[in-house]
Amino acid sequence: MSRLDPVSAGLSVPRKFSSNRQLDRLPVPWHAVPGSHDIGDNPWPGAPGDSTVDAGRCQRWLDIVGADHWSLTMNGWTLLAINAQLPGSGLEAEARQWSWLEEQLSGLSENQRIALITHKPVTATDTEMAGSPAYRFLPRSARNRLHGLHGQTPLALVMSGHVHHYRLLRLDGTDHLWAPGTSAVLPDQVQPRLGAKRCGIVSLDLASGTSPEPVLVEPDGIAQLTVGSDIPDPYHR
Repeated sequence: MSRLDPVSAGLSVPRKFSSNRQLDRLPVPWHAVPGSHDIGDNPWPGAPGDSTVDAGRCQRWLDIVGADHWSLTMNGWTLLAINAQLPGSGLEAEARQWSWLEEQLSGLSENQRIALITHKPVTATDTEMAGSPAYRFLPRSARNRLHGLHGQTPLALVMSGHVHHYRLLRLDGTDHLWAPGTSAVLPDQVQPRLGAKRCGIVSLDLASGTSPEPVLVEPDGIAQLTVGSDIPDPYHR
């Protein structure tokens, strides 16, 4: 599991397809969900006008990468992947995704272990949520609706990226796993340390009846870089 930006808004169309071809070189099947630098962000107070998700960016993802929400079943687990950028957008795609997710969850047995895959983390401790900027987590309305959909049975696992940290947080019976970035971390004066600020990928096995034990992997050759000091700031150009 890694955090990638294969369809970054700043890339030309040929480079976007080139990035996608690099993923095709992986020796295993791969699946992806869009992030804020792929299709734009959820609307939030103070957000730049050109940063919000729109239908055109969503369609570009579908054309280049493929589905933006999907499900997989393996070893007693059901993986439900969502487009985390849609909630709050008011786009038709948002309504379709909520209907799909409701249908997926209603059809599962009580003993089925569910892993939710989302670019943005869903939640953290109350203290952390109170002090976090609006863009760090799923919008509050989406968090509440999601909780209502899965009812009294907690999700076994939530896997996310977005925050450039590796972290495992256990809250109310759910493991919240944050995958780090593969390019660089943000400096402490921009973002506090909420977990391990390391570049890498996450490895975990999903086996029936057991909780996964994720491992942070730093492949040979990966550089540990910080935005602003080691590489130019791509967020404020």
